[in-house]
Amino acid sequence: MALKTWQEWAENAYWQTNHVQPDNFDSNLADDENFSNENFITSESIVICSCKANSTGTLDMIPIGLLEQAVVAQNRQTQELFEIGSRESYFIPGRSYVQMTLARVMFNGPSLLKVIAARGNPNALPSASTVHGNPANPWPAGANTDENESMLNTDESGWDAEYGHFVINLASDFFNRPIGLGVLIRDSENDSYGGFVLQNCYVQSHQFSVAGQQTVIMENCQIRASRLLPIDYSGT
Repeated sequence: MALKTWQEWAENAYWQTNHVQPDNFDSNLADDENFSNENFITSESIVICSCKANSTGTLDMIPIGLLEQAVVAQNRQTQELFEIGSRESYFIPGRSYVQMTLARVMFNGPSLLKVIAARGNPNALPSASTVHGNPANPWPAGANTDENESMLNTDESGWDAEYGHFVINLASDFFNRPIGLGVLIRDSENDSYGGFVLQNCYVQSHQFSVAGQQTVIMENCQIRASRLLPIDYSGT
């Protein structure tokens, strides 16, 4: 926590030898008050999850791996009004909207669009027979083999029985259903810091990037959400 008043900062030129937030950084504090500059929040202790569209907790969240970057942006409309006879102005707040960008390494497993469509329940995907526009490279159960396995296990959970890992067709009805995305934050001492969930998310755009000198192949997508809510995240 920072100093309680700015007068404390100014007194005896405190700023010349101390930090503004002394309880995390000041080595002159008592041992029970000094955290030795160790407790930070980094990308290592943050996880982004797929969940149900109306999720308000962490029980149904499935972590998304191999994410290279994630950006959450909130914007709010504001209207500035000017008054004849005055230099001062009024601000009228309007609606807010939420966007999220995800960048992910393509791996030997579900692609980005399939991972986020899990919705916290891999077995709840719609049947291919009820979806207009195939979202994926077809992967019918029992029809795939490779050199190392006699048959790929595509029907163990029902997750891959009708859809392949490479989900790419954004025009499919598959993406007309809303999804949810959760962000859970812990600090370097593995204590819960906070979390939030994006509800009623829809994929707005998707990019597939490849270049001759690339070592890895990247996917990224932009997502719009109807609301962002903090959640009660105890870390359990």
